[in-house]
Amino acid sequence: MTNSRMIHVFMIEDNDLDVELMTMALEESGMVFTLHVATNGERGLELMKKAGQELPLPALIILDLNIPRISGLELLAHARVMPALERILIVIFSGSLNPRDPEDSLKGGANAFISKPVSIDGFLAVGKNLADMIGLGANTEYEDYARETMMAEGQCHKK
Repeated sequence: MTNSRMIHVFMIEDNDLDVELMTMALEESGMVFTLHVATNGERGLELMKKAGQELPLPALIILDLNIPRISGLELLAHARVMPALERILIVIFSGSLNPRDPEDSLKGGANAFISKPVSIDGFLAVGKNLADMIGLGANTEYEDYARETMMAEGQCHKK
């Protein structure tokens, strides 16, 4: 079952493969979306400033922590003081192994911290989880598998 409500997703990520895999995962989740990608922190800040003005408000912002020019945590701080973005779902999606990053991200205003998965199944589980977080997930038998994969592989920390 797919959801036909079109949403906008901002992704601030410098790894092309991660963008490609996330796109596939969101499509597989049944989400109908337009993905706006920024490949560094400066472009990410520009993208966020356009939200609600030159671009529609996103339903979701997927933000890597370790990006060039402006860090993900700095971008998160900027987003949380922008009136247009203060209530937007922001998920940190990072390959960082620093054990403080999930806690720092949640304290900084992220709604969730998801470690980047190492398999296609992990990415598919992340896509399903994100669709569920924004209320677009379909109730399917895949849901339990996605949740188990997220917990086993792509550690998910939520507020």
